[in-house]
Amino acid sequence: MATDMVVATLIGVGMGHYLDEWLGLHPWMTVLFFLFGAVAGFRAVYRAAQEGSSQAP
Repeated sequence: MATDMVVATLIGVGMGHYLDEWLGLHPWMTVLFFLFGAVAGFRAVYRAAQEGSSQAP
């Protein structure tokens, strides 16, 4: 689960950094996509936790 959180956040930061370079909007896209990545990571962890708790004996 920790890997999901880290990977989603890093992908968001990478995409934001690329868009900043392309559009010249430093640091706005990096910040925005960091937040998107963090939310996606939390969502993935939450879903995995929900699946794990529903399958407990």
